[in-house]
Amino acid sequence: MLSLVAEIPGYLQGANPLSIEAVARATFPPAHQPADLATLRAASNEWEAQVSEAVARDDKLAATVRKLEEQYDNELIGAPVSEEHMDEDEDVEEEE
Repeated sequence: MLSLVAEIPGYLQGANPLSIEAVARATFPPAHQPADLATLRAASNEWEAQVSEAVARDDKLAATVRKLEEQYDNELIGAPVSEEHMDEDEDVEEEE
């Protein structure tokens, strides 16, 4: 049995073709399985465009996404999160 997980941001709920494609691209070659991922690539492109458009239309959502992405990036490189960002994160959680 094999279980694969793709980490996606919490604000992106539901099916995520981009993550499904990433897992498929990582899985098929090592398993020596042929894969035509063109349809999945097209779905990924369309989904990504829809997400980008939704974020661009909503300033509050765009600010939240920027904060979450910055926090994630800082966690990856081990940078400390400032108290200012911690307070902002609490505000985001309370609004959800």
